[in-house]
Amino acid sequence: MTYIKWLSVTVLVLALAPFAMGADAIEGEVVDSGCFMRNGSHGADHQECAARCLKNGNPAGLLTDDGELFTLAAAASSYESFAAKRIKVSGKQIDRTIFPETVSVWENDAWVEVPLNEYGGPQKPKE
Repeated sequence: MTYIKWLSVTVLVLALAPFAMGADAIEGEVVDSGCFMRNGSHGADHQECAARCLKNGNPAGLLTDDGELFTLAAAASSYESFAAKRIKVSGKQIDRTIFPETVSVWENDAWVEVPLNEYGGPQKPKE
């Protein structure tokens, strides 16, 4: 009977593992998924277009150094000011979607944590 319990727990853990991937940080460039998926646009040369597209609601993506694209499950417009910048995101991950819990941006040779709003996007600076 112990073997059956062990086997059942093992199968359950393996079945749920892809949905419970945790808080490992993923680093990459903020891109607008629309332009990137259509024609591979990213980088400093595409920063202005990406910011415009994110502001207009194209899904925000995180492009890793090895070319993997993750969708950031947060309001795209909140990532507008981070277009083409390097960020580090940790949070719940389901397949290629990240639900941000912490976000840091690479500035002046250091990671700077960014406060998030209740929807997982960076807070807009108060004016």
